Amino acid sequence: MTTHILIHTTTDPITVATAPVNGYPRRRSTGDPATYRAPDNYAYVPDLPRPDYDPATQRIQRVAPTLDGWGWEVLDLTPEEIAARTVPDAVPRHALKIAMLREDPESVGQVNAAIAAMPEAQRLEADISWQEAPNIRRSAVLVSQLAGVLGWDDARVDRVFTAAQAVSDEIAG
Repeated sequence: MTTHILIHTTTDPITVATAPVNGYPRRRSTGDPATYRAPDNYAYVPDLPRPDYDPATQRIQRVAPTLDGWGWEVLDLTPEEIAARTVPDAVPRHALKIAMLREDPESVGQVNAAIAAMPEAQRLEADISWQEAPNIRRSAVLVSQLAGVLGWDDARVDRVFTAAQAVSDEIAG
């Protein structure tokens, strides 16, 4: 089901409501969108899904909302931006998991299963790292082990770490 976002239609440019307005929530994702009511000078529009993009050569950013929805645009990185975008040494764990899901929706479940199947001492250490470490280092032995389980080569792991940094930047920025 598509989430709908509340926009202020009389501002120029149109803006997204940052808080509930007169008791109307700023986001709705239940019920029939045709029945959504909004306060005067506001409307609910679809919050369009994030497009596919290559984080090694592109970035995405939100565009101003319109009466058709609130979407994204894919922007190509300049050669200078590409050269500056190196594989990060470490990324936030949550961003890595999101990047993995975007790369392969089954990957996080496969990693959880692989960790659960490890011998106890190794499993306990891996589980703590995978579930509780604030950051995951690209050079960690666990990353190499799990890449092997997933059948990912170094280039794919690097791409996922680069994407995880982009996820972290999106969340922070």
